[in-house]
Amino acid sequence: MTDLGGQLLHALGVAFAVLWEILWAPILSFGLSAAVQAWFPREMRKLLPDDSLRSLDPPLSGRRSRAKL
Repeated sequence: MTDLGGQLLHALGVAFAVLWEILWAPILSFGLSAAVQAWFPREMRKLLPDDSLRSLDPPLSGRRSRAKL
């Protein structure tokens, strides 16, 4: 019979490997998203006239059949 401590250590290693396999992609994507948001907010403010929803869709905002945003 093998030693219980060795089995427990192996189980913890496998659990960590599975956890890392699941979490590496979200960690990377959230990190990249935070970096982009920290780096480019001024440029985006320059491109948009204001923070209303209407400024995001100028060609359609003049139609009368469209509900007000």
